[in-house]
Amino acid sequence: MCGICGFVSQTEIQHDIFVKMNDSLYHRGPDDGGIFMTNYRDAYIGLGHRRLSILDLSEAGHQPMVSSDNSYVIVFNGEIYNYKEIRREIINSRGSEYKFRSECDTEVLLEGFCLWGMDVVKKCNGMFAFAIYNLEDGSITIGRDRLGQKPLYYYWDDKGTFVFSSELKALKRCTKIKLKINSRVIPSYMYRGFITGHETIYENVYRLEQGNILCFKDNTLSKTKYWTLDSRKKTGVSYAEAKNDLKSLLYDAVEKRLIADVPIGSFLSGGIDSSLISAIACDLLDRPLDTYTIKFENRQYDESEYAESIAKNLKTNHHTMTITKEIFDKTIENMAWYFDEPFADPSEIPTMLVSAVAKRDITVALSGDAGDELFGGYDTYASIDRFGKYRIAGKIASRITTFDILKQYLPNKVKMLSLYYNDPVKAIQLWDPERSELVNNICGVTPNTIKFDVDEDVLSDDLIERRMHLDCYSFLSDDILVKVDRASMRYSLEARSPLLDFRVVEYAFSLPNEFKYGDGQRKRILKDILYDLLPSDLFAREKRGFGIPIYEYLQGEQMKKLKYFASESFINTQGIFNFNGIKILMDEFHKGNYSNIRILWHYYMFQLWYCQHIIGV
Repeated sequence: MCGICGFVSQTEIQHDIFVKMNDSLYHRGPDDGGIFMTNYRDAYIGLGHRRLSILDLSEAGHQPMVSSDNSYVIVFNGEIYNYKEIRREIINSRGSEYKFRSECDTEVLLEGFCLWGMDVVKKCNGMFAFAIYNLEDGSITIGRDRLGQKPLYYYWDDKGTFVFSSELKALKRCTKIKLKINSRVIPSYMYRGFITGHETIYENVYRLEQGNILCFKDNTLSKTKYWTLDSRKKTGVSYAEAKNDLKSLLYDAVEKRLIADVPIGSFLSGGIDSSLISAIACDLLDRPLDTYTIKFENRQYDESEYAESIAKNLKTNHHTMTITKEIFDKTIENMAWYFDEPFADPSEIPTMLVSAVAKRDITVALSGDAGDELFGGYDTYASIDRFGKYRIAGKIASRITTFDILKQYLPNKVKMLSLYYNDPVKAIQLWDPERSELVNNICGVTPNTIKFDVDEDVLSDDLIERRMHLDCYSFLSDDILVKVDRASMRYSLEARSPLLDFRVVEYAFSLPNEFKYGDGQRKRILKDILYDLLPSDLFAREKRGFGIPIYEYLQGEQMKKLKYFASESFINTQGIFNFNGIKILMDEFHKGNYSNIRILWHYYMFQLWYCQHIIGV
């Protein structure tokens, strides 16, 4: 796991500036660093790398790395779990006399690119972001893994400047770039709590979408999508066959992610997904597994006792960290710095803290991310299921809402039913008109970006499956994976998610809904696999989200800051939000009405980001 950056510019970028760009990614790779700089015709080119050594800890894994034929230079972030198989294929193609110089996956990707070009990524099973510079024609090819586990941003303007990086920090240190806030994404952020799609918080800075490759040549960008999740293809197997097939896939996915030359452990929240991954890992290992969890003082949010019971059953070396208000206050001070963009998923805090405690012992942590999106674990899917059953009520509500006199007195759920009946896209996204109106009041515009950019790419007609598909392209990639990557890499810890093995993802979407979301239970097939490994009574409880008690933590020092951010003088000086809209949120909070506390949290996290990244406080 590493950090990468680079540029192509018509004007020179000084060596010391590029070193600062690269070193801003030090936390992603404290073990080694390197830069490559050259010229091609009238352009200046640079590639930078910070290394967290996981495979082949020797100097042979140093980057930037030049290909054996001296045609290409690569910087690479991530892991290719099937690199040994690809390595053998390369040797078979070139002849047994061909010798690799290292034992790392970076060289395999580079030499595979020499042989097969961009098609090499289709052979790769892993999480990755990379850049490959062509020494012969001056082009740079950047690519990202299928699900978007590893980040990659790029800047491009009409003056011939192209800059890329794992994080926005490096772009900010490039003197050729003048960053300006992209106001278009703020309403969407305030509604959701994260920025989704191709755009970012800065104008002219973009997120390379998952499953895409982009080539920059002669000041022209060309983008190719190499992987699409198609949920219309079904296997037709029985439930018993599906369970056995999925179990085999999961065991292989976990086994591949246990390959490392450094210590490995596992996050263990006590839920279905992390318990399943930890149980499989314990079954595969010949030693006790180190597991890690977070404990809350507020028992309403605490699941540590369940994690401890599971750890005891699995005989792991279990580690628990308790989050106090003091620890929270200390963590939030620099959290916005490491996330680079406004980001308001409350679980970012426990994720950072569990990463901090895990890093004391290990360098790689397994996680259970993606189980909800792939196997129907969220409340969202139950809500969409109910909507499908209430279509007649939706039709009636749709007619009632045509009368303006009645409309103002209708409950929000009736308005939602009406909207869903008339607009399937809003049904899938559970569009909330009251939240929309609130965001409109705060931002002064209608948040018409509620429609995810990838709606047209979702290949399914079933509403629940369509939402699960959409979540993989949006909530998973732009919220969950951003959270896990930034939180873990803050402490130079690599997080690996076996459920995000693309074979598991494709197989999950090839199964009928009733295998995943059936018999009145969520994640049905995952649970049945888990119960082969652990007693089912360990999980006889309601699902809880991995969140925090926001209303408790927005007190003391945090409340002082929030009051300042909500003051009329600050808001008017900043010129982004409307004072009256924020005042409504604050008044509700002080009265003990927490129905819109998430929007208030979104606002607070935006301002923490603004202070650290824009005004430098």
